[in-house]
Amino acid sequence: MMITVDIWQLVSLLLGFFGCVAGFGKLLLAQIDKRLDTRFEAQERARIEGSQGLRNDARRAACDGARAYRAASIRWSLTCGESLSAMEGRLSRVESEVKHGVGQRELSDIYDRINEVAEGLSELRGESHAVGDNVRPHPQPDHYQGMQ
Repeated sequence: MMITVDIWQLVSLLLGFFGCVAGFGKLLLAQIDKRLDTRFEAQERARIEGSQGLRNDARRAACDGARAYRAASIRWSLTCGESLSAMEGRLSRVESEVKHGVGQRELSDIYDRINEVAEGLSELRGESHAVGDNVRPHPQPDHYQGMQ
């Protein structure tokens, strides 16, 4: 049995075959493109949700930090508020004198007053450390243990 095919028929068959392969390739690439688009959209949504979660966590952390700072400032104001208010009065007098203009002699007096305030503050700090040391429990000597 002998099959005869003209060259033009062979060329047209090959062109048809390659056209069919190109069509299938185009469909395959379109499906891949569609899948990549859905994947990138899902990643974008996840990124947005993650960044919103991080922002919410940062806000919560900032609020917690602000609460802790506020509590610490309240404790500070309750413990040292009286002595600080006295020093604040002295500092406000010094500031008012500075605003009204001072000469060289008054300026040395102001520096002396500022140094006095600084020394008062360091004494206050030393007293607070001394109070803290006195509040700590001290171990009892051995000769008191027999009396208990």
